[in-house]
Amino acid sequence: MKRPEVLRNRLKELRAEIPLAPEGSALRKRLIREFDKAVDGLERSVAVYGTIQLRSDGHRVVLAQKLERPRGSTKWDLYRLEPQGTQGPLRHLSTYED
Repeated sequence: MKRPEVLRNRLKELRAEIPLAPEGSALRKRLIREFDKAVDGLERSVAVYGTIQLRSDGHRVVLAQKLERPRGSTKWDLYRLEPQGTQGPLRHLSTYED
């Protein structure tokens, strides 16, 4: 799910409903399963979109952020950092620079 706030609200509802259901009842078991499934969905929603990857060869760096909505065949927003000169600080190179 792309909207973690919706899942959070559902988790709050389930947290309030579960104790009201009779112990050991089918309803309580269903609510607990739904709660567990919602927790898994929340973790996936937060962990997958916005994931940052960092790679370096010791001189150059590539940062990549996973896009929530791919742009065509592009699934990652990429950033290249390369040193200025031989020992200079890293600078961002635009995707349009060579």
